[in-house]
Amino acid sequence: MSSINAITHNTNIEKVSYSLIVLNYNNASETLRYVNAILEYDSIDHIMIVDNKSTDNSFEQLKELKSPKVDVVSSGKNGGYGYGNNFGIRELVEKYHSKYIAISNPDVKFEENTGVECARFLVQNESASYFAVAPVMINITGEKNKYCAWDAPRAVNYLFFSLPVLGKVFKLDYKNVEDTDDSKYLNCDCIAGSFLMVNAELFSNIGMYDEGIFLYCEETSLGIRAKKKGYRSAMLLDQTFIHAHSTTISKEIKGKVKRLNIMWNSRLHVLENEYKWGKVRMVLARIVKCIHLFEVSIFG
Repeated sequence: MSSINAITHNTNIEKVSYSLIVLNYNNASETLRYVNAILEYDSIDHIMIVDNKSTDNSFEQLKELKSPKVDVVSSGKNGGYGYGNNFGIRELVEKYHSKYIAISNPDVKFEENTGVECARFLVQNESASYFAVAPVMINITGEKNKYCAWDAPRAVNYLFFSLPVLGKVFKLDYKNVEDTDDSKYLNCDCIAGSFLMVNAELFSNIGMYDEGIFLYCEETSLGIRAKKKGYRSAMLLDQTFIHAHSTTISKEIKGKVKRLNIMWNSRLHVLENEYKWGKVRMVLARIVKCIHLFEVSIFG
């Protein structure tokens, strides 16, 4: 079966709505800008701002946004991307019984219709085991991001794909997000975490984000577990959002090697926990990590 399909619109669905979560860490100014930009979107029922235990006065600043539509909560600790988003999703489900939830970074921009179409897709395809959907990511240069959707990789590909030489052989199966044949969406296992919408019940059934991962690789971990459950994701080819690419990460985690080390720790976690690699294979994986970090520290 082709991974590209056409949406059949259900004309009985006139209005859809959803909730939205945005995670903040020492970035109140950008989070304030983002929430104010989407505050008047009628399709958003509730906005949950989760402050991931910022070390500045972000939490106090964000409280200015509290309203019947906007909640501002503290996660209690900086447990990383997955922990903070899981915290907010549980709050939305328990307090408002939210069924469809957009998970977003504060450094994104999207039109109201984009959120509506994501929610509409999940409503229309509820019986088809779609747990998540996302629009196509647009870089700040205006180009479509070629790496925003992919299938769950083989373990060996996942180990080597980012290396300069071996990565040319062991690649990830990134999806072609160019709309070339009037298709409306494509199926995939994994979608980038900067903006996506989930069916909260199915997301919970998968186990939500792995809180053993602090940063990076959450999407692949989630996609692998979703595939095992028989769930899938989709990318809407006729909808887009703009992503400024991890302004918080760049500000808080300075240095390419430091960020790469965090990414590798997360990748090792996925290899051990999702691919069930044993001690011998994990020794190999750690050697590959050390070689990659050494190369980057020397050659950049």
